[in-house]
Amino acid sequence: MTRFCCDQYTAKQAQLASPPFQLEINYSSVLCGRPEAEGVRLRAGDTVVDVGANVGLFTLQAADIVGPQGQVVAVEPSPDAHTALLENLATYADLNVQAGSAKVAAVQAAAGSTPKDAINLVTYSQSSGWSTVYPDEQEVQEGMRMFLNNALPSMQGIENNLLSQGARVLRLLTPRPLYEAVWRLYVGNMLAQKEIVQCQQRTLSDIIAEHGIKTIDLLKIDVERAELDVLAGLSPENWSSIRQLVMEMNGNVGHIYIRFTLMI
Repeated sequence: MTRFCCDQYTAKQAQLASPPFQLEINYSSVLCGRPEAEGVRLRAGDTVVDVGANVGLFTLQAADIVGPQGQVVAVEPSPDAHTALLENLATYADLNVQAGSAKVAAVQAAAGSTPKDAINLVTYSQSSGWSTVYPDEQEVQEGMRMFLNNALPSMQGIENNLLSQGARVLRLLTPRPLYEAVWRLYVGNMLAQKEIVQCQQRTLSDIIAEHGIKTIDLLKIDVERAELDVLAGLSPENWSSIRQLVMEMNGNVGHIYIRFTLMI
């Protein structure tokens, strides 16, 4: 049994739809390197369903851990993020084969309670990780503030380059009101570049059936306030097949991951 870690897949390795600094934020917000994820365990041959895969940071590592006998299905509705996900999978195809990684099936759709031909998805060109069917700009601003306050002093989860070093100096030396004014301008610019696109919505039960999945060893959900919609798309039979469920919960306390170990 392999304990989950993300040492092999850093944010530098992906070919992404997001700028590098935003990629570091995405990297810190999935399971990679988070103490909350210490209880998640994957084994060779396991099956992983990654709902809200974004550009594939977690997907790639899961494929490496479960190996050629395992299975990974990555679900991502954002057109830009899904394109980057496919590029990442293609970029690392040779590496994955040499290392004995699982093949990944990428599904471009939102997972919801009912199937729909088209739903509205809000995307942000400067941060694909916040794409959502339930936009909440105040929560995005708070999430960015919390990330910067926690990460910049130690540079944990942030690529060490001129941009991030400059942001760190600003965080440490600038009076707090001025610093907060700067990050508000930054986030405001990101939010101003939002775009509404349409995407297909499918139930998770349909996706599971399409890929012939009998047991889900890990179901990871990171869908920005649409978590209950995803769960509503699971049939009773699907629930009995899930061994572990890790789900990001969004709210005024920030972003936390909740882990469930389900007995089957």
